[in-house]
Amino acid sequence: MDASSKSPVSHDLTASFSLIEKELSAVRSLIVKQLCGKQIHTEQVLRDFSGVGGKMLRAAVVLLCGKTCGQLTRNHINTAAIFELIHNATLLHDDVIDDGKVRRGRATVNAVWGNKSAILLGDLLLSRVFKICAGFDKEVIRIIAAATSDTCEGELRQAHQKNVTEAEYLEIITEKTAVMFSACAYLGAFLSKASKEKLTAMKNFGLNTGIAFQISDDLLDITASEKQTGKTVGRDIDNDKLTLPVVHFTQTAAAKEKAQLLKMLEGKSRFNRRTVFNLLSQNGSIEYSRKMARNYADKAVESLGIIRRSKSVNALVSIALFSGSRS
Repeated sequence: MDASSKSPVSHDLTASFSLIEKELSAVRSLIVKQLCGKQIHTEQVLRDFSGVGGKMLRAAVVLLCGKTCGQLTRNHINTAAIFELIHNATLLHDDVIDDGKVRRGRATVNAVWGNKSAILLGDLLLSRVFKICAGFDKEVIRIIAAATSDTCEGELRQAHQKNVTEAEYLEIITEKTAVMFSACAYLGAFLSKASKEKLTAMKNFGLNTGIAFQISDDLLDITASEKQTGKTVGRDIDNDKLTLPVVHFTQTAAAKEKAQLLKMLEGKSRFNRRTVFNLLSQNGSIEYSRKMARNYADKAVESLGIIRRSKSVNALVSIALFSGSRS
């Protein structure tokens, strides 16, 4: 499957998502139903900040992989909702950790209601995950639990592991992001009773799409504006999170430039996002990271090569290419 010649890169996933419009609507409805309680204050927070208005990329991966391999069922809807709830719980907690003020173009929960409410809301989302999981068999629950555990371990590693190599960085983002994408793709196919060959293909598709997505996300934190991303930018570097552009820079830059960046990262000189961008760009670290993201997106597309082309497969190709080219 040649992505470049058959599927042009597009940042607009509208056509892809239109294939599962009804099912995505059902996912949103399920999330709202699960979250809205009796207290007015809680309902207002949930209605404004629960995340049901986001891209819902993980839900889309579940549904499109399921559609590619067979018929969509209520179990697909429930699984898609579970992954969206987990993802949004991590965002709520991330915004507290990183002191994020804007998410999806709006003020974050911690900015409006405080850190305590943001953490408790994230916990509430996870509690609803447990509730929905109760209706699944052990294998589905095992995969969801393993992916969630890996995500948390990856976040912990990134928070505490310094001076990482490129290989270690890739291990970290595989845990914190790609494993979840992989589980979405695998379970979408699994719930459609896909063959072992297709299950492997979907698992690899999700894994490589997730790596491409996270590299691009790390790049956006450096290269994009808050208006473009809809969230607080510059927090990764400002919070001393070593992302791929920085890892590449520290391993390849001249001593003088490397010392200049490290002083800002260590708080020994004033942090300046423009200076950081210029240093990384002039060293080739920005373009190197963009190329890496595109390479992983291409790997994701290649994973789908064993599956007969269809509208849903084309939609998955678009998601992979979008994930690798957002920056």
